[in-house]
Amino acid sequence: MIAPSTDAVGDADHVVLLDGLDTPSGTADAADVLAYRDRADLRTVAVLQTILDRPARLCLLTRGAVDTGADQAGQDPFGGTLWGIGRVLALEHPEHWGGAIDLDPDAGTDVALLADALATVADEDQQALRGGPGWPPVLSTVDFQPPSCGPRWPSGPTGPT
Repeated sequence: MIAPSTDAVGDADHVVLLDGLDTPSGTADAADVLAYRDRADLRTVAVLQTILDRPARLCLLTRGAVDTGADQAGQDPFGGTLWGIGRVLALEHPEHWGGAIDLDPDAGTDVALLADALATVADEDQQALRGGPGWPPVLSTVDFQPPSCGPRWPSGPTGPT
């Protein structure tokens, strides 16, 4: 079920919130940001509270909240708050966590790709859709060289004896 409000959740066993697709623009003022918080972040918590007493899962949809690299032109920091709420939900109520899917900010919505992501969100609960299979979060290795420590202090006792 796609829920426009907490009243619409009813007895659904899977709820997809679309509030992360309607974020403030880069020129938003404080009132726009607060309105988004009330609409998206607080509604997410309210929907979770609605489904706590039954076996239902909540999935969050955003657009451009996840940075997938230099080839991504658009970035939406407001959608990141929903991903933060989602991570808390995954840790505190894993039985209700239905995943988070981030749509490509630089392209239109590929409905078939989104449908596939929703169908496989149980296998990969965090996906960034960028024109192909979802990008899951992964750790990567970085060639790290520790900085030079400069001159070393003399070993042994120092100062007057």
